[in-house]
Order: sequence, then C-alpha cells, then structure tokens
Amino acid sequence: MLEQLPKWVNLIPMVAQWLWLSVQYRSVSLPSAVNPAIPSGGLVGEGKLDYFATMGPHALAVTATFTTIVNEKQDGLAIARTALAAAGLEFPIIVKPDIGWCGFGVRLVRDDIELAAYLAHFPCGERIVLQRFMPQDGEAGIFYVRAPGDEKGRLIGILLRYFPRVVGDGISTIAELIAEDPRLRRLGLD
Repeated sequence: MLEQLPKWVNLIPMVAQWLWLSVQYRSVSLPSAVNPAIPSGGLVGEGKLDYFATMGPHALAVTATFTTIVNEKQDGLAIARTALAAAGLEFPIIVKPDIGWCGFGVRLVRDDIELAAYLAHFPCGERIVLQRFMPQDGEAGIFYVRAPGDEKGRLIGILLRYFPRVVGDGISTIAELIAEDPRLRRLGLD
C-alpha cells in the first residue's frame, strides 16, 4: 500500500517534525544545523557529490566509481567521454542528476548514442554524475547517525529494496503473472 502513495507524502512526517522543532526551539532554520558539512543540513537541495565529499576512504572504496560533468550542449558528449576515460569508466554506466529525488533522471546508458540523447534532454549548466553500473539486483540504503560530540556514530537501519519482476511461464499473460505476485498485486498494476 505504501508504494502506491505519491512520493511527496513521505515528506509529511519530516515537515511536521520540522515545524514542531521550529516552534519548540524558536528557529525555522535550526534543523539545517544537524548536518553542518552538507548544504542546508541535508534537508533540501544537496547533491550526491556533497555526500561523496564527506565520505572517508573506506566508504569511497566500496562506492561505485564515478565522475561528474557539467552538461554543456555543445561538445557535451566529448566532455563526457573525456571524463569517463579519466575515471576508467566504460559502458554501460548509470547517469543521474547530482541533485535528484527518488530516482528521477536516473538512467542506464549503454553507448554513446544513449549518452548523447540523455545529455540533449538534460538541463544545460547542471551537474551530472556518471557512475559505474553495478548489475546486482536491487538497491541498499544505509542509515547512520552520530550525535554531536560523539566520536563514533551508529548504524540505525538498512533498507534493502528489490524491484518487482515477473518471469513468464509460456502460458500465463503478464496480467496473470502480476496478479500472482503479492507485491505487484499491491501496486495495482494493470
């Protein structure tokens, strides 16, 4: 059921807490001080590169290799190819906006033609992350907190998300296969 909700609904608890803390501490901007190394404290507008810049060598060692470019309509493909070569990246790659939301603008790019098409539709002057494609299924999110003054933080959660899929059996229609999968059935796909 939660997967059917619009993405903005996820923000309601955060905004409610922000408003409550703003009243309690008489400061609308106080929550932005929580993560001082990230613009706006990570509340809005921070980019992936802001997070990458705060990662230590261990975290970077287990992060898919990446590079970035600023999209320029002229010579964009040449600039991207130069950046890819310098980072040791080859197709397929993942391309995504530095500042994104819930996967918007994330694409798997298999060759120069697809990369050129992505660049042509991406806003000029905006930063793009080009990252090694990792073919494993699903994605993981790690939730880590460190209280002010503490030397070490702690892991408070791990999210493993696998995207639903169906495999044909040569008999059933796609609609029937979706109806047999509990998660897909909850999504209400027809």
